[in-house]
This record gives sequence, structure tokens and C-alpha cells, in this order.
Amino acid sequence: WNAETEKWGIHAWDDEETGRNVQLNEDVTFQKEKDKEPAEERAKDVSAAEPGKHDIPTDGIIINNEGAKVTLDLNGQTIDLNPGAELDAEAGAFKDADGAEIDDDELNKGSVITVTWGAELTIKDSSAETCEYGGEEHVIAGSGTGTITGGNWVSPGQTNWPDQGGGISVSNGSKLTMNGGNVVGNWSRDGNGGGICIGGYQVWGTNVVRLDGVVVSGNRTKYGSGGIYACYNFDVGMNGCVVEGNNGSGVLFIEPQ
Repeated sequence: WNAETEKWGIHAWDDEETGRNVQLNEDVTFQKEKDKEPAEERAKDVSAAEPGKHDIPTDGIIINNEGAKVTLDLNGQTIDLNPGAELDAEAGAFKDADGAEIDDDELNKGSVITVTWGAELTIKDSSAETCEYGGEEHVIAGSGTGTITGGNWVSPGQTNWPDQGGGISVSNGSKLTMNGGNVVGNWSRDGNGGGICIGGYQVWGTNVVRLDGVVVSGNRTKYGSGGIYACYNFDVGMNGCVVEGNNGSGVLFIEPQ
């Protein structure tokens, strides 16, 4: 509870139509990796799990139940998986405020947000401006300050592990709708889609993504597209988005053979 704003830092409620609603009234940051158990410990049982039924080793937010429906309002705030670290997309390193590289052991690992196993997530940014054209209201890209940043996907090392994005990952028959917001400064070290990754090498079902007025910039990936990547079974629609300053190709869609 913030006495100055008279609001909770995170306000949540349920709605029959939109499911679980979450509104951010303050920035969200995560505990430093060095204070947690090693990533290898968190992922050690992954290879022995039934295919597709494993837990994704991530320090970020995960929505992974079929039928789960969540609406997240960034409300001009920032979700930062690695506070105090800024991605130098050209150098391929997270750096502190003085420009020094941060040791991997001090960084959180994973996508900032993972949506999987049939879950549905709607992200909006109520700080963004809108305009009307074509008889519909659309978000003006870059007009809001809601941001998803600090993603740092590192594969746990098992073979045939699905691609994960640095910022947002959507897989296994899930749905993402994003109206506004900025996906910046995320890194997929061992996968595709530094900003947003749709699908991966282990995919069940069709992933549906709709992006309206979203900015995807300053992200980095090891393969393919530093901005937005989609493969195999996907249905993607983009309107009025800005994708710039990412390494590799800005947008890469690979259709099934």
C-alpha cells in the first residue's frame, strides 16, 4: 500500500469476461539471481519429465494452465526481470549503471513473461494514447511508458528444448493479445525471438498472437530474429507496431514444411 498514491502496488480482481485482472501501480522488479538456488538445480528434473509436461525454468512470470485467462494492465509501469542491469544489444551483455558487464551468476534467467499450455494473456497499457481508424480504436505505438524488460533466456541444456523469447514467450496452444506496451532490452541467449518468441521446437496446438501499437526494440537473440520470431503452428496479426534496433532480422516467421 502506497500512502502517497493511496493505491496498492499491484491491484488484482476477477471478472467473468476478462478473467483475472492485474493492474500495476508501481514498477515490478525481481529478486537477484545470486540470492536463489542455481539455475541447474531448478532445471535438473526437466529432462526426466514427460515431454511437454515439464516446468519451464524461469525466474519470470509464467501463466501455464489450460483455461487460465489473465488481463494485465502495465499502466505505464515497468516489469524488469533484472533491475539495475541494462542490455547492450550490440555487445551482447548486460551492464550496470557504470557500463561494466554484469556476471552471469548475478542475473535472473528466463523470459519476463511466459504464456503456455492453453493459457490466454491480454496485456494493455492504459498510459498509451489511442486513435480511431477503420471504424476501430487502436493504440499509438510508443505513446505509453509500460515496459517489459530485462529478459534473459538461457536454455537449461536439455536437447529439443523449446525456443523461448527474452521478453515474452507464447507456446503450446496459447494466446497473447497485446495492446500497447514496449518490449525492450531483452535477450534470448540460446533461442529465437529476443523480444517475443511464438512457438518453439516443442509445440502442441496453434499459438494465436495479436499485437496492436506495440514497440519491440533493442532486443537480442542468438539465432534468427532479435525482435519477433514465430515458427510452426501460429496465427499472428500485427497492426501499427514498431520493430526496430534488434539484431538479426526484426521479424522472422517460419511456416511448417
